[in-house]
Amino acid sequence: MSSNIPDMTDSYESRCANWSDREVISFLEVCTKESLETHRKNQTFSSEGWKVIEKEMSKLRMPYYVKQLQNKLNLLARQYTTWDKLVRKETGIGWNPETNTFAADEEWWA
Repeated sequence: MSSNIPDMTDSYESRCANWSDREVISFLEVCTKESLETHRKNQTFSSEGWKVIEKEMSKLRMPYYVKQLQNKLNLLARQYTTWDKLVRKETGIGWNPETNTFAADEEWWA
């Protein structure tokens, strides 16, 4: 039985992107700028906003597709939410700014 779904396993767009720290910082800067330009719809960017972000990233020699950019922003948002919960001690763990490490009392580790 044949499938009508195209095989995208070899296409560039379907591959996972490997982001360097510099690329993540640049991406967040571009997103912040675009957010201030008000190309946002509810909690995310409009189609126009994503196209602008894609174009700006290409100018920086970081040619990612819109879907890759959306996936990265969603991942960063989830990671931030997890980080925020840890830092605000919802898990019993805090943050030590002097050592830049998580901090928990002895009871938590027991």
